[in-house]
Amino acid sequence: MKNINLVINGKDLLVDVYSKDNKEMVAITPICQAIGIRPHMQAARLFKNSQFGPSHMSAPSAGGPQDMVFLPVEEVGMWLCTINARKVKAEVSEILIAFQKHCQVELTAALNGSAGIALTRQLQQQVVELGKMLIELRNDMGSMKEIHHQKVYDLTQEISQLREHQDKNLNQAKASEAGRALNAHKKHKAFMKLH
Repeated sequence: MKNINLVINGKDLLVDVYSKDNKEMVAITPICQAIGIRPHMQAARLFKNSQFGPSHMSAPSAGGPQDMVFLPVEEVGMWLCTINARKVKAEVSEILIAFQKHCQVELTAALNGSAGIALTRQLQQQVVELGKMLIELRNDMGSMKEIHHQKVYDLTQEISQLREHQDKNLNQAKASEAGRALNAHKKHKAFMKLH
C-alpha cells in the first residue's frame, strides 16, 4: 500500500492511500485529528463544495473496517487551504498558515507562468462565451417580451370587440324588449277600446 507523508507540527503523519475508480484517495479523519479539527464537520463542508470529490469508503482500522470520508490525493492541498487556521490546534496553526501561504505562492507562480497564461486565456474565452450567452438570453427575453406585449394587445383588442358586441346585443335586446312592450301596450289599449 502507498503512503503520503505529511509533516504536521514537526511530526510525520503517514497517510494511507487507497484506490477507488483508478483514483488515489486519502482518508480525511487522520489528517483532521492531527491538526485538531472535527472530521465530520470537514466531511460535511467537502460534500457541500462542488470543487471537491469526496466519497465514503471502508478502510481497515484497529477496531475493524471503518466507513470514512476520502478525498482524491490531488485535492488534499486545496482542501487544507480552505481550513480556517484559527480553528485548529494552536501548535498547528502556524504550520497550517505557512502551508497555505506556500500554496498561494505556488498557485501564483503557476498562474504567472506558461500554464497561467494558458489558463488565463481559457478563462478569458469562457468569459467571452458567457458574455455571448448573456446577450443571446437578453435578446430572447426581449423577443419574448415583444411577443408577450403583442399577445396582451391582441387580447385587449379581442376583449374590446367582445364588449362592443355585447353592448350591441344588449342594446338590440333592450330595443326589442321596448318594442314588445309598446306592442303589448297598443294591443291592451285597442282591447280596452273594444270593451
